Amino acid sequence: MQTGDSDTDRREYIRLDRSVMISYKKAGSSEEYDMTNTRDISKAGMFFFSHINYPVGTKLELLVRFPFRIGKERVKVISKIQNVRKKENLYGLGVVFIKMDKTVLSELCSFIDKLKKKMG
Repeated sequence: MQTGDSDTDRREYIRLDRSVMISYKKAGSSEEYDMTNTRDISKAGMFFFSHINYPVGTKLELLVRFPFRIGKERVKVISKIQNVRKKENLYGLGVVFIKMDKTVLSELCSFIDKLKKKMG
């Protein structure tokens, strides 16, 4: 488990505080999806809290309701846990996207660029 802010220095993309509704489970498993909101998002990943302590390297299947896809189906994204931070009874999961539809990825990048411009 990694702690501290050292991973901030290694990020290729800036994460923006943005709450996005997601459902998640271990990739390839038959378990039910859990639901949560993200704390932040970038062009390459996101951070959210889970009640499950998944180890670093675990692949998760995410169903994401991106705000730029209003009225469209949730997007299936495969991600990998880069870091885990324990906070009280929850685990903060920093994940990187490893498989996402190219069109959706392009839309995500445009969305984040627009948000960054608005923020200055």
